[in-house]
Amino acid sequence: MATTVEQVATALASAYPLIVVLSSEEERIERLLQRFAGGAKPQPLPVAGWNCLDGLAGLDDSRDPIAALTWVAEQGQRGFYVFKDLHALL
Repeated sequence: MATTVEQVATALASAYPLIVVLSSEEERIERLLQRFAGGAKPQPLPVAGWNCLDGLAGLDDSRDPIAALTWVAEQGQRGFYVFKDLHALL
């Protein structure tokens, strides 16, 4: 069985536009994504976080998960967007 690191690496190498990771180890997953983002070529990618209280960092009125996902899909720059506990709201 592949490790979480291997599974995420495979998904990223496959160029999936969306990867869902369900884990009770939120901080560990965030560190892993920061590591992948920092190692991106030709330059590191940004990492932005979303939660239902604050919305998407730096985006006004983005507490609605559908609005935040729509913004990422239509206007978001290339990067990692971490939506915390999104599955519980959809």
